[in-house]
Amino acid sequence: MPSSEPSTAVLDHQLIRSSPTFPTNPCTLADVNEDSEEVAQSIALRMITDASTISGARISVHSTLSKEDDTCFLQLVTCHIRECLPLSRYLFAVATIGASTSNTLVICWSIPHVQRAALLASSRFLGRVDAVQNTGTPFAQAASLERMTPQRAYDVLHDSTSPVPVFLVDIHTASQRDRDGVIHRSLIIERNVLEWRFDPRCEVRLAIADRYDSKIILHCHEGYISSFAAASFHELGLLNATNIMGGHVT
Repeated sequence: MPSSEPSTAVLDHQLIRSSPTFPTNPCTLADVNEDSEEVAQSIALRMITDASTISGARISVHSTLSKEDDTCFLQLVTCHIRECLPLSRYLFAVATIGASTSNTLVICWSIPHVQRAALLASSRFLGRVDAVQNTGTPFAQAASLERMTPQRAYDVLHDSTSPVPVFLVDIHTASQRDRDGVIHRSLIIERNVLEWRFDPRCEVRLAIADRYDSKIILHCHEGYISSFAAASFHELGLLNATNIMGGHVT
């Protein structure tokens, strides 16, 4: 990882930006009055105190009433979090609420959680995220379709150190399965119900489809249908979805 600094993502109406440092003109404690700085510090301490510990990381979500400059104020909150937890693993989200039509959400995280935070930030706000950028890590690659060779898919499926669940999903038609057979332990899901079964927000989803960062490897006869299916999964926020190049014929 090129940088050792924590990262911050800001969702302001329709844009998420993330980078190892703050934007070009970051706010500082001198840019706000003493009362705002005190409130920001209070919110940061409350979030740290109320945080839950999951897999060794502190996680907390908080909302506050909209201020005159939401982005600057919330970045001050994250500054205090970073000062209090310089060596800790964490993922915090704080947002403004109120009558404003452009409320702001700021997500800050430590380096071990950068990729997962970026995935969650983009997948939870479908249709409202214009871009996710990071000057130290090419997050755009996370949203691109990383097609796999059969050998690569085999290696990923048998990697016991994977931090996320990995599934091989067979979307062959019934006639193709009868003719060509199936791969042992693959999940057989018809293409016409695929999105319904894996969208974490869907009432008829599979029990295993309860998170957005699962690695889903799609498999079809020649790789064409599974490519489009993987792209459809990306639109749902399932940015780790991919397919096997060449499909069953390889």
